[in-house]
Amino acid sequence: MAVKLTTQQRELDFIDKINRLGDFKDHFVEWYDWGPVNVAGIDCLAVVMERGHDNCRELLPLLQRDKFLRLRCIDHVAKAVRALHQHNFIHGDLKLENVVDFGLYKLIDFDHAIEMGRTPPPHCTKEYCPPELGQYLRQNGAPVVTSATFDIWCLGVLVLKLFIKDGILAEFSDVENKDILDIISDPGFLFNDSIHQLRN
Repeated sequence: MAVKLTTQQRELDFIDKINRLGDFKDHFVEWYDWGPVNVAGIDCLAVVMERGHDNCRELLPLLQRDKFLRLRCIDHVAKAVRALHQHNFIHGDLKLENVVDFGLYKLIDFDHAIEMGRTPPPHCTKEYCPPELGQYLRQNGAPVVTSATFDIWCLGVLVLKLFIKDGILAEFSDVENKDILDIISDPGFLFNDSIHQLRN
């Protein structure tokens, strides 16, 4: 077992809702208990959950060497994303670090999970950020509402990272983290350089 301490009520709200909708232990980390706690005089929220092994960022060298494991990982993640979307939720922060080996590859870290059609929290992991969210966050673009396309974009980036050397996206290899959203927000942005690496 593992315990996560957080201040994000959104994650506990998601856990409450999703647990009432069905059994997702093949797709998401299994939660045993959750609620408010006081730790050393500080009020916060706790989630008691199953403990996994390594996340896919840590497993990347193995996943890149072993085609079967890599395809198995993609299959499990795609099915987990489908399960979320079938129940009108997006993960909101899909990335290698949030996919963990529990014997099955499962999603963790639902701090940014939200129902589709809502305004997303002002957060993203920049390399995975969907362009429309990047435009909203970085360039004061039009307000956005969450949709399945957010996770699908992130899933595409995750899959690309599983195939390219060391998971390093060519588009961002010499770019400061703070500038990534400007690149992604460009209307013509594509991962052409990274995809080109796969062909060589």
